[in-house]
Amino acid sequence: MDRGFNYGDGVFETLLLANKKPVLFNEHYQRLAKGCSVLGITCPDKTTLQQQFNELTDSVSQNLQYVVKIIVTRGEAERGYKISETGSPNIVMILSESPAYSKAYWQNGVDICVCDTRLSGNKKLAGLKHLNRLDQVLARAEWDSDYQEGIMLDNSDNVVEGVMSNIFIVEKGVLITPLIKSVGVRGVVRNNVLKLCDSANIITAEDCLSLDRVLAADEVFLTNSVIGLWPVKKIGTDVFTAGIITKKIMQLLVNNHSVDYAASAL
Repeated sequence: MDRGFNYGDGVFETLLLANKKPVLFNEHYQRLAKGCSVLGITCPDKTTLQQQFNELTDSVSQNLQYVVKIIVTRGEAERGYKISETGSPNIVMILSESPAYSKAYWQNGVDICVCDTRLSGNKKLAGLKHLNRLDQVLARAEWDSDYQEGIMLDNSDNVVEGVMSNIFIVEKGVLITPLIKSVGVRGVVRNNVLKLCDSANIITAEDCLSLDRVLAADEVFLTNSVIGLWPVKKIGTDVFTAGIITKKIMQLLVNNHSVDYAASAL
């Protein structure tokens, strides 16, 4: 009877655990708390959540990287959409070994496609990591092994993000990422990149991006909490090269997060 299972009524965070330490834990908690606030769910106390996280990850290997998914649902209730005033949230944490991607994804870049599935818009949910991911499920079903990621557009033909990542382009020396206004996820690493660029004197902007504008970009790369940054080498038949800005930001992430994202790569 959990509302997270019945209605997708909840939020989640996906963290990288490297050297037995969570990467950007505070930032993930802040987004979790914001998501709970928007949905009207009581967010677990940060100290308690950290203790539970530590208990879950205490026995992991120092030499491996892991992914921890934290799910907070509204909890159990009788059937029906109406929110109960007496329910209490449920917290689920799932520990997995980090995916063994190819090291070439970081070194040479990835091939990505443009998905036919469009993102469903809801301004109230924009930016959040809520449990309703059917858009992404359908989009990911569009390719097999030919690509490593897919670009998703909204119903106005604007590029918003990847299926599992945020997207950045470099256009005439300016780093640009799609404006998250009515749909999409404001990724923790996405936000961190924008902050790091401010301190590194890299000009940034958030803007509406057409697919043509992305395809005409000088550089393109993807970010998320597990991969850090992947340069894009091809979108369909359009070819790109990891340029100076992409490489600089990749190094900024490694230094700032104290992690080698490719450590678990094949």
